[in-house]
Amino acid sequence: MTIKILFTLSICIFFIPTFIFTASACVESDIQETDKLMAAGMYDKAISILEKCINYELSGPEVYYGLGTCYLNINKFEKADRHFIAAEKLDIKYAKTVGETYKEAGIKSLTTGKVKEAAILFDKAIGYDSALRESIAESSFQRGVKTLNKVYFDLAISLKSNYQKKIFSFIIDKANESSDKKCVNLYKLAAYYCDKTCDRIKQAGSRLVRLANSIEKKNAFDARIDKYKNIARNFVDLEPDYKIYDTGVHPFKLSKGDLTSWIRSKGDGEKDYEFRSNNQKYEILLRNGKVYRAWAGDALPRLIDYDIKIKAADETIIFLTIR
Repeated sequence: MTIKILFTLSICIFFIPTFIFTASACVESDIQETDKLMAAGMYDKAISILEKCINYELSGPEVYYGLGTCYLNINKFEKADRHFIAAEKLDIKYAKTVGETYKEAGIKSLTTGKVKEAAILFDKAIGYDSALRESIAESSFQRGVKTLNKVYFDLAISLKSNYQKKIFSFIIDKANESSDKKCVNLYKLAAYYCDKTCDRIKQAGSRLVRLANSIEKKNAFDARIDKYKNIARNFVDLEPDYKIYDTGVHPFKLSKGDLTSWIRSKGDGEKDYEFRSNNQKYEILLRNGKVYRAWAGDALPRLIDYDIKIKAADETIIFLTIR
């Protein structure tokens, strides 16, 4: 009986290493096969093989990492998370590898315009390896540089707040170097990240005001005038574009083509306006876009509760009475 037990035990001992070798070789060969499948984008087939590998007690972190990567590439993020966590538990060194994988997936989403998805993936990457924060912020910034899209700049700032100055400096320099036609939208974008310590903002503000004034001489109602000046106010302090007048008589001596600033009556509510001149060679411009041409016989407005301008069609003296 004793001889029989010893013989049986010796058989077991003999076959255990063989099983271990077979399982280990199988897992290793399967991983090599799944690497090829993943490189070819055949993630479902790779998952099928790797799931079988988990049945072996010897399946290590590389199997769970491979599954996580496969699920990540087919947008099954919860399953990816579960397997990445398992890989990290088996080998803490996988934390940096998983972090880098999430980062690359985030960049892929970023370049395809899936910004919210990219932000989630970047957050996971940083959760595994906080050292990735700087490089991820830089990737977002560079995407913004390439597209001039605010969402990428905002993402960079959400990752590293000090990118605000870097973003503003880049945009303001690009705007200052651009043509009058192209610079305005760039200044508008720069205004979101305005850095008052930047020494180039005065140049930006002055240029916008100059552009607005040149347009105003041609057409006082061009919508670009207010747009440009409102953007300029982010960079420089501007005087109000109107002047307040109290009740009484106010004379305006104008040459041909002269245009007053916006005239605003003091106090709330409608005021009674009366216009008199020596030759009727003027027109009244209202903030709402209406034009009344005195020289053409238009009936001029009387009760007014909004801003007006007076434009001279020829040399004239106009007396404005506000009651």
